[in-house]
Amino acid sequence: LGQKNNLDYTPRPEEFTRTPLSVVDNKSSLAKNGLETSTFTVCTRIRPVLEHEKSVSGCDSKICILPGSSKDSKDGRDHTEEALLRTSKKTLKGGTSVETSCSKFDFVFGPSESNIDVYEAIGRPLVTRALRGQVGVVFAYGQTGSGKTHTMSGLMDGVIDQLFAQAEGRVVHFSYFEVLGTEVKDCLVAVQPKGGVQIGEALDGRVLTRNLSSHPCSSSRALEKLVSVAKSRRATACTEKNDESSRSHGVAVLTVGQPGSAQEPAGGEHHFAPMDGVLYVIDLAGSERSSDSKEHSKERMAETKQINLSLMALKDCIRARTIASSATPGAGAAAASHIPYRRSKLTMLLKDVFDIGCSRLCATVVIAAVSPLGRDLAHSANTLKYAAPLRVAAGKVQGAEERDPRDPALWTHDQMCGWLSRVCADDGVGSENEKLSCLPDNIQAENSYSTSTASIDPTSILTGQMSGVQFCMMPEPELFRRIQAQIAAPHGAMVAKRVSSALWTLIMDSKTRKRRPDGSIISEAEENKERNAREDAQKARYEMWGERERLMKVAS
Repeated sequence: LGQKNNLDYTPRPEEFTRTPLSVVDNKSSLAKNGLETSTFTVCTRIRPVLEHEKSVSGCDSKICILPGSSKDSKDGRDHTEEALLRTSKKTLKGGTSVETSCSKFDFVFGPSESNIDVYEAIGRPLVTRALRGQVGVVFAYGQTGSGKTHTMSGLMDGVIDQLFAQAEGRVVHFSYFEVLGTEVKDCLVAVQPKGGVQIGEALDGRVLTRNLSSHPCSSSRALEKLVSVAKSRRATACTEKNDESSRSHGVAVLTVGQPGSAQEPAGGEHHFAPMDGVLYVIDLAGSERSSDSKEHSKERMAETKQINLSLMALKDCIRARTIASSATPGAGAAAASHIPYRRSKLTMLLKDVFDIGCSRLCATVVIAAVSPLGRDLAHSANTLKYAAPLRVAAGKVQGAEERDPRDPALWTHDQMCGWLSRVCADDGVGSENEKLSCLPDNIQAENSYSTSTASIDPTSILTGQMSGVQFCMMPEPELFRRIQAQIAAPHGAMVAKRVSSALWTLIMDSKTRKRRPDGSIISEAEENKERNAREDAQKARYEMWGERERLMKVAS
């Protein structure tokens, strides 16, 4: 659970006020090149003592988990808060001592903090991402009765209010389904479709969801009604800890259409528009230990097994993804990292979040919900043990690496202008591949771009001496708006889509670039040479083994 010693950690003062921070957004800048495409913010929420629990006496009534201190890094980009776990220990003399351990998170929400406080810290940045055409994910983990559903309901209320206050004509679609092991059910239809809801992968790697209803929402009231219907149809059951325990993972999917779409080109086959933003609000089923399930029926036991397996798959995916992001230099450390997102339907759905080569910025928030009471200490300690390492792995930068000249996040303003003018050029000279592969090696140092041979003025898009990493973080709808301000639709939308696709191809390539253990980059020619050397060595071994077999047959 973290460092343990005899220090008496100081609990958070009751008058504590959290300074407004963009912790979720700042995570994107903690990568080595200043651009992390998929980030994870890990929090814990300590629920208050409920009214019926105040009559409990003895050790079970003791407050064993409480918020600790908070700390900001010197550069102001990283924020850490502590959760304190106090356990009673027997001394050698037969007495009792209290041992305090500390778990570190991005946020620790205490019993006095409301759903509004939680939403302002972690929910609002995710909705903003969805409005920008990016991906936001939030889910709560914890034992049955720890307040997960209460927290997620409060977050959903905030999402609805903000979404329609800032929609500005965007079209919002809503879907809701529950995952029970390998079975997926649509919670917004009275009769399930034949074959049920299917989640799988297309040949090109895209995640496809079939037979899932999608409902347009024109107002916050319409969305609230759909959420209410979905909640009423979600599977619950009575358990040792909760009379209405969620027995499935509830997944709300909000798709936000983006402005800037263009009409079909004359005789064209494609519709060019920014990608829709997506927000996943996931209420995970409650985790249970064997002591909680001893009175379960055979059916409840099977459910518990499926729930725990899917929760472990989710944890493994997050750990693998954060380790891949912070991997020490090595030959394709990120590309070689295995992220087991195919283990469950839920992690398959979130492939874009876990994939090293994700095609847009993604932000995920993990909320570990715990009870402060002594009777739930074992559960709460297990929850903190599950969640805290997810945060530790995220954002770590280790080892030195050779600077990658093909990484657009590292380009200067002038290099970015040169690349942009070439990609947008529409003079009919050169192949499309040549236009899309203009790298800094091909770009002259200063004022290398020429607006006379480009269809746009790149300085009007890269305003304010915008650097490469700033341009990489620009929302796709904003890119469409700036390009279409110079090039009328539908050609402007085609150019914007070309620029976006080419940029993210370079970003994904830089994330998976193969390196040696010392951090130096392996060029394509060197990679081919090493591969040929390995193949020649393998061929020589086969020939040696063949000759050995032949000699053994002759000798016998």
